[in-house]
Amino acid sequence: MLDNLFLYSKLTNDTVTLELDKIDICQLICEVLLEFELQINNLEISPKIDFLQESYFIIAERDAVKRVCRNLIENALLYGKGDLEIFQNNNEVSFSNHIDEFTSIDTKRIFNRFYRNDITRNSAHSGLGLAIVEELVTKMKGTVEAKLFENYLTITIQWQKENGSE
Repeated sequence: MLDNLFLYSKLTNDTVTLELDKIDICQLICEVLLEFELQINNLEISPKIDFLQESYFIIAERDAVKRVCRNLIENALLYGKGDLEIFQNNNEVSFSNHIDEFTSIDTKRIFNRFYRNDITRNSAHSGLGLAIVEELVTKMKGTVEAKLFENYLTITIQWQKENGSE
C-alpha cells in the first residue's frame, strides 16, 4: 500500500518522467498475463484474449505499461466474478470483467484516488490502483475510460500510436 501511495504521489507531483519508446502492446500484455498464471489457474479462469493484430506498436514507457496492465488485471481478478477479457484493436486495449449484479460502480469516479465502490469492504487494498492507471496513461499521452454495461466493467485505454497520433 505504501508503494502505491508513494508512486501516486510522485506521479501527481510531476516528479516522474517517462521515456517513451516504441513497444509491442500485444506482446507486453501476454508477458503480464503470464505473471498472473498461478492466480488465474487457482481461480479457474480462462481469460479471453482477442488481438486484432498479432503485433501492434504504440509509443509508451515499457515499465509503465506493464504497471497499468498489472493493475487492471489484478483489479479484475480481485473484484470480478470469474472472467477476464482483453481486446486489442489498433492502439485501443480494453480490459473487461463481469461484476456482481449488486455492485454499484461510479464510472465517473472510478479513477479517483482512494475510490472504492464498497466502503464497508475490509481489505488491504488502497483504492489507488486505478488512479495510478489513469496517471500513467495520461503521462504517456493516452486516454482511459470506464464503462459499465450489463454487469460488465470495461476499462479502455487508447495509447499513442507509433506514428504519434491517438
